[in-house]
Amino acid sequence: MKLYHGSKLRLVFLVNKQATGEVIEGKVVADELLNGIYLTPDYGFAVAMAARPEGGATEIDDEARKITFEDPGSFDPERDIFIYSFDSESLASENVKHIDKWQTVVVGVKELRPESVEQMKARKVLEYYELVNWKGKEPGQEITGGMKFR
Repeated sequence: MKLYHGSKLRLVFLVNKQATGEVIEGKVVADELLNGIYLTPDYGFAVAMAARPEGGATEIDDEARKITFEDPGSFDPERDIFIYSFDSESLASENVKHIDKWQTVVVGVKELRPESVEQMKARKVLEYYELVNWKGKEPGQEITGGMKFR
């Protein structure tokens, strides 16, 4: 199975890091605090993670396929983003922890080299999600689309 990681950065290796986690009802979700490399089997979710703007929260409703930005003016559809691909069979199963259907974390490794990397524009997210509170640059175009990420 293919797994993906979306980023704003062009990297040779993905390195493990401490995640900040999602807050639900005042508590941080423990599985989202792991020190590891986060991947997803959902290509569109990887694109959404890479395309979200810097600063401010991004709320992603995966079931409804909608995204709401805290600061919609900071979304730049022309920004370059990168999607890294991995074959799950190449990962040691004892290092792979499935958090939910959108997130898998690889623990116990310092870095992973992707099989491939794709470069694209952040507007690619529009193929997978409705952006609820962002209006496109084109006249009359309104783009409309949970998890919160900071």
